[in-house]
Amino acid sequence: MKVITVLTLFLVISVTAYADDVEKEIADNISHDYVECAAYFIIISEALMKANDKETSTQYKKMGEAAIEFAVTAAETGRTPEMAQKVTMARLTLSVQEMLKEIENDFSNTSILMNQYLSKCKEATENPEKMMEDWMKKILKKHLKTEEPSK
Repeated sequence: MKVITVLTLFLVISVTAYADDVEKEIADNISHDYVECAAYFIIISEALMKANDKETSTQYKKMGEAAIEFAVTAAETGRTPEMAQKVTMARLTLSVQEMLKEIENDFSNTSILMNQYLSKCKEATENPEKMMEDWMKKILKKHLKTEEPSK
């Protein structure tokens, strides 16, 4: 009887740990997407500010701030709030650096970023549920695929 109880407990712990890992992977991908969008919005905001379009710049800045909040919230899955904040800000710094490099630090080249991020980030801010659903499907499909027995 003890063996069955121990095996059952082990199975429950294993399934729970696996589910936690999958949940963290989904949340990390969502957080990463929102960080990319935050970086994009911040860069576009700066470009618009330099072009003296303060009103639109402010709108993009607010979207960037909201994307950072979403990213931190998602990053909190499996982390302390402090670590989620650190991870998110580190990711943001890297994303901004990468994007600025991509446009050669020249805001007149932001169309390169718009081509890559505009639709994705618009969708993420207008329909966060769809982003969540898409990542759940991708990650679960990946995990289910890797666990299928070989034929």
